[in-house]
Amino acid sequence: IYCNAGHPLPVIAGETFRQLADGDDIAVGIESGVAFALQQTVIEPTSLIFLYTRSLLDVRDAKDKAFGEKRMLGEALQAKKTSTTPADFIGRMSEAIYRFSGTKVTLPPMLAIQYK
Repeated sequence: IYCNAGHPLPVIAGETFRQLADGDDIAVGIESGVAFALQQTVIEPTSLIFLYTRSLLDVRDAKDKAFGEKRMLGEALQAKKTSTTPADFIGRMSEAIYRFSGTKVTLPPMLAIQYK
């Protein structure tokens, strides 16, 4: 059971590769008194859960093109295929961001955890 509360949709990479469903909630702290919807999903053991901030999607290249959700999902899928640990996954995502941006940008907050 989870509440995404308007944040970017986490990626679940296990037997399948998917983003969690969006509850159409606004972000926590924007308005007081908001009730957030609880959602539910099944996560297979050994799945990797990738959490990131919107700033990942907003990383820009030299032509001012955004990293974007589609690229993030593609890079996350490739990182999952070649990573054996959450730390390795984050390292591969960091490399993808640097490759895309062409510079040593400040990396956006990212977290990968493995569900046991």
